[in-house]
Amino acid sequence: SDAEHLQVKSIDGLNFYTDLYLGTEYDKVKMAVSTQTPVTFVASAAGECSGCNEHQKGYDYHKSSSISKTSSAMQTVSLGKDSISGVMVQDQLSLHRDEANETSWGEIEMFPFMIANEWNQSRVQEVDGVFSLAKSQANGQPTLL
Repeated sequence: SDAEHLQVKSIDGLNFYTDLYLGTEYDKVKMAVSTQTPVTFVASAAGECSGCNEHQKGYDYHKSSSISKTSSAMQTVSLGKDSISGVMVQDQLSLHRDEANETSWGEIEMFPFMIANEWNQSRVQEVDGVFSLAKSQANGQPTLL
C-alpha cells in the first residue's frame, strides 16, 4: 500500500523525521517534521549554508532542472530559538523513491520551500531541514495542500 512508502521515524522519541526527495534528480534529504514553522526549509548543499553542521548534507539544488525562485528577497523564519534565512523556491517533491525500480510515489510538481543559506541552530540537528505541517501564513491552509 502507499502508506508503507512514507515512514516517519523518531530521534530520541522527541523529534520526528522522514526522508523526502527533491528535484529532478530525486536528491534525498532527511527532514524533521514540525507543526511550529509555517515554512518548509532545507539547508543548501554542504558548504553553502552558514551555521549548518557536519551532519547536514543539504539539498544540492544546482542539479535540479525544475527549481525556480518564487522570490529574490531573502526571508527569515524562526523555529523556537533557531533562526533560518534563505530564498523561497519551488521544486519537485517526492514522498518516496524506489531506486532499484527507478519509481517514485507522492509527487508534487512545484512544492514551495525555502533554501536555507543560514541556519543559526540552538542545538545540533541531524536533519537537512524541516518539513512544515503548520498552516501557511499566506492563506491559512496547511502547507502541504
